[in-house]
Amino acid sequence: MPLPGWDEQAPPPARGSNRGGQTQAAANHKEPVDPGELAQYDAAWEKAEVRENTGGFVNKPDGTYIGQIGAARLDRTRADGTPMLLISMMILAGPSTGEYNHRRVIRDSDSVKFVKQDMHNLGLDVPLLSALPDYLPSLIDVCVEFVLKTTERNGKTYQNCFLNRSLDPADVDAAIAGAGVADNSEVPF
Repeated sequence: MPLPGWDEQAPPPARGSNRGGQTQAAANHKEPVDPGELAQYDAAWEKAEVRENTGGFVNKPDGTYIGQIGAARLDRTRADGTPMLLISMMILAGPSTGEYNHRRVIRDSDSVKFVKQDMHNLGLDVPLLSALPDYLPSLIDVCVEFVLKTTERNGKTYQNCFLNRSLDPADVDAAIAGAGVADNSEVPF
């Protein structure tokens, strides 16, 4: 049950990429967008809700969610270029339905176990970390159950995303019906 538009999205170019041979300057010299072209989105614009600016990132409520993976790729951190795994999901069920959530795992020797556990939970038994790029395309459009849990360490608040399992297509509707916010006593972490 792919979501409309996922198949139309090309993955963003890797940082430092030259976009298939074009220079960045050449990629920026495209035809300007015509207001008439934008008119096709006017009805969606009018229906779109706007939230108050909270001054930064706002955590979603803790609980169990159902999402559909739209991107699964290796990327690099902005801070120091460390490789990381990025999985982006559109939320299909839970209090933030229609929004996106991301699972980012930095690949270093301490966090490799989390990447391996995520892949196993999603039904992929990847033999070596170096083989991971070959397996990531198979995650696109997969529906997953995940849990969000907020914790505080050293005076900072963090929200963790735990990928519990991939869902069999026949089980997605039942999982969506059962998803929702859990209080902290229900989250097993």
